Amino acid sequence: MWASTPSTADNGSSDERRIPNERRIPNERRNTNERRNTNEREDGRVDDALILGDELGPRGRRRVQIATAIATVLLAALAVAVVNRFSDKGQLEWDRWSFISEWSIWRFLLRGLRNTLTASLVAMALALVLGALGAAGRLHPARGVRAIAIVLVELLRATPLVLLIYFMGQFVPRYGPELGSYWYLVIGLATYNGAVIAEIFRAGVNSLGVGQREAALAVGFTDGQALRRVLFPQAVRRMVPALVNQLVTLLKDSSLGALVLLPAVDDLLHQGKIVGDFRKSPLQGLLVTAAIYIVVNSALSAVARRLEQRQARRYGRTEHAVGPLAEGGVGLGAPGAIET
Repeated sequence: MWASTPSTADNGSSDERRIPNERRIPNERRNTNERRNTNEREDGRVDDALILGDELGPRGRRRVQIATAIATVLLAALAVAVVNRFSDKGQLEWDRWSFISEWSIWRFLLRGLRNTLTASLVAMALALVLGALGAAGRLHPARGVRAIAIVLVELLRATPLVLLIYFMGQFVPRYGPELGSYWYLVIGLATYNGAVIAEIFRAGVNSLGVGQREAALAVGFTDGQALRRVLFPQAVRRMVPALVNQLVTLLKDSSLGALVLLPAVDDLLHQGKIVGDFRKSPLQGLLVTAAIYIVVNSALSAVARRLEQRQARRYGRTEHAVGPLAEGGVGLGAPGAIET
């Protein structure tokens, strides 16, 4: 009836006392179960796949494997059908792809890539400044300032980016200064992404413990000084992966300048269209352009994943899971802060 267990003097754990009619769980298995319950891997990293649901059982894993196999077969069949269709239409002939072996064509495309990266980086720099100002307004202790910041941020976030860039290119030169398509694209990207980054900044600050602000106020800092000198510097490391991901989105959105603005921005997409029209291979020119976009964005995405893993190992999941949808406390300052 009573299971005999070693005493604590014999290097036994205090948890392994005599338990009636109950099978004891070894410490190794208990630690494994605790790690699984906290969604933590053996290497200390957090398993994000288990955040939104429980771990799949044998039947669930079998269903996922079957669905994956079916989807793989369907995608392979679709790829074969597309290749056959291209072959029937003569789109795979070398004459249509021969331009990829010419250095002059690559130099022309790389010039467009340089313009794309330049516009994206300048727009990102301006968006960071606008985002910091928007987040400061969202976290301001004055209710009126918070209300104005919320209206502006939500209005810009709700406006389609293509409409914002079109507005910059059509109405600003008519009623304002003539800046050129390049700057209209940069301003449109910076304005829209600044609103998104404002929410990222706000979520990063709100993810900090309330003790940080209270400690800053206790040593005599004002709300603004606590935000600038204590909260924001600590939140920066949490924001970095989300900001890199936002840069990837901004880089892809920069291609709208070649479609909406007149004259078009000499970015990668515009240069690729020129190459395709010049060599009478428009499809091939766009496919090569898409491949360049994929390579650049994949590299940036890999950097973002690397930063997230580094943040997870160093600070834990709550330190790096920050974004516009991250939950945060009330805004910095007075009670009753407006939150959306």
